[in-house]
Amino acid sequence: MVKRDFEWDWRGAEAEFNRALELNPGCVEACHWGGTLQGILGRGADAIREKKKALAMDPLSVVIKTDLGRTLYFSQDYDRAEAEFQSALEMDPRFEVAHLWLAHVYQQEGEFARAIEELQTGERLTPGSTFAVAKLGHGYALGGKHEEARAILKRLKTTATQRYVSPYDIAIVYVGLREKDEACVWLQKALQERSIWLGYIGVEPQFEELRSDQRFDGLIRAVGLPT
Repeated sequence: MVKRDFEWDWRGAEAEFNRALELNPGCVEACHWGGTLQGILGRGADAIREKKKALAMDPLSVVIKTDLGRTLYFSQDYDRAEAEFQSALEMDPRFEVAHLWLAHVYQQEGEFARAIEELQTGERLTPGSTFAVAKLGHGYALGGKHEEARAILKRLKTTATQRYVSPYDIAIVYVGLREKDEACVWLQKALQERSIWLGYIGVEPQFEELRSDQRFDGLIRAVGLPT
C-alpha cells in the first residue's frame, strides 16, 4: 500500500498484492486493496471482481461494501454504486464515508440538493475532517451555493495556518467553482506533497472538465497513471 499510495509505483504495488495472495489466497485485505489498485489503473471490471471476492470473504464489512460502491462510481455505473452505498448505510447509518460517496453519485446525476444533504451528514459525523469539509464546499459550489463554497475555502485556508490541510482539499472546492487556474495551482501543490488522492484523478468523474487542460494532463503523467 506504500507503493500504491505514496510512491505511485503501480507495477511494484501490483506485484506485492499478487505475492500476498500467493502466500494467503484468503487474505481479504490483499484482495480488497488490490482491487482498489485495479480501479485506480482504470481496470474497472477487474476492480469490481476483486471487490466482490473480498466482500464474499467478509460480507459484514461496511468498508468493503462502501468501497465496492466507490469502484462502481469510478466506473460511472451510478445506479449500482448508489445501491451499494445505500446497502452500506443500512448496515451502519453512521458510516460517514458512505454518505460522502453517495453524495458523489447524486452530484453526477444532477441531484445537488440531495448531495448537499449527504455531505452535511458526512461532515457532521466526522468533526475535524478537512476532507469532509472540502467535499461539502465542492458540493455547495456544484449546487450553485457559491457564497457557502467560498466560506468553506476561507475556513480551510484559516485551518491551514493552524494545522495540516491537504492542498487537494482546497483544490477540490475550486474544481466545484469551475475556477480551473486556481484548481490547477492547488493540485500542483498536492503533487508536491504527494497527496494520496492524486492517485485517483485518472478515474474520478469530478475532474471531467479539467481533462482537456494540458496542466491536468501533466498531473496524470507525473503520477504515472494511464492516459
